[in-house]
Amino acid sequence: MMNETYSIGVDIGGTKINTGLIDARGQIKAMTTILTGSETGYEVIADRVVRQVRTVLDQAGMEITDLKSMGFGVPGTVNSQAGLVLYAPNLDWREAPFTEIIRREFAIPIALGQDTHAAVWAEFLFGAGVGCRNIACLTIGTGIGCGLVIDQQLYLGGLKYVGEVGHSLVELDGRPCSCGNRGCLEAYASGTAIQKRGRELIEDIDGVVQDPRKGLTTQDILKAAGEGRQGAQQVLDEAVSYLGMGIVNLIHLFGPEKVILSGGLGSVEDLIADPVRAFVKERSYSNVADLVEITTAELGEVAPMIGAAFLYRDHRYQFRS
Repeated sequence: MMNETYSIGVDIGGTKINTGLIDARGQIKAMTTILTGSETGYEVIADRVVRQVRTVLDQAGMEITDLKSMGFGVPGTVNSQAGLVLYAPNLDWREAPFTEIIRREFAIPIALGQDTHAAVWAEFLFGAGVGCRNIACLTIGTGIGCGLVIDQQLYLGGLKYVGEVGHSLVELDGRPCSCGNRGCLEAYASGTAIQKRGRELIEDIDGVVQDPRKGLTTQDILKAAGEGRQGAQQVLDEAVSYLGMGIVNLIHLFGPEKVILSGGLGSVEDLIADPVRAFVKERSYSNVADLVEITTAELGEVAPMIGAAFLYRDHRYQFRS
């Protein structure tokens, strides 16, 4: 076992944190999941992540010295080499020295990247993007993000700030977004946006909610739409139209061979992926629409965790203390 190469991948989401021990083939050897508790602040979350890393190592009977690297995917803009999370709106982090805290506990190479970049990297290496040179992966969950692989490399752009499809403008004077702007795609098509819109359009919400302790969830809305409830279907129709707009613009700008839909909502074929495909086919340049494949992720919600474990392959993501 120790002849293998192993890395830890940590996906810090707006709702939960996945921590996994990953082998060189992208296989998960041990994993744990905890709630994020974003209101507690990055210091507390960093301490909890440290405990989860140790738990995963204990599960596998390994030591930190057995690892090649540890990688983190976070839902926000990062300065990888400084180890800073510059801005993560769904966690309310600004200039957070997250990697520095982790480094105090673990003296191994550490890589820090945006969760959507980690997700597209995982799908490119091991999932739906295998065999492609150019792909985009949209993660649709609490927020909306996008990672790009261009010419078989993670694309960061000149400012190392690329893929913020969720904060592309779809309405000039639209709904407020968690980033502080208005009219962002994320405010219309994310899980959070769908929940908010559901409260406005669905009649008899109590009859839709499956667990009163949680209130109205995106899963409640999906189930209600699948059962033919008009308000729930209207919510999804609106979200799909805006999501389709974002994907059409993405395709026209970057020309990927595949657009991969990931995250809790992206994997829903009948209510999200299928109508998105129809929208994109209708609204894209005809020659482009026939060439681009829109598919769902093969690695599911663990893609950012797996991809984070392999960020060490790109020197731009390595934290330099």
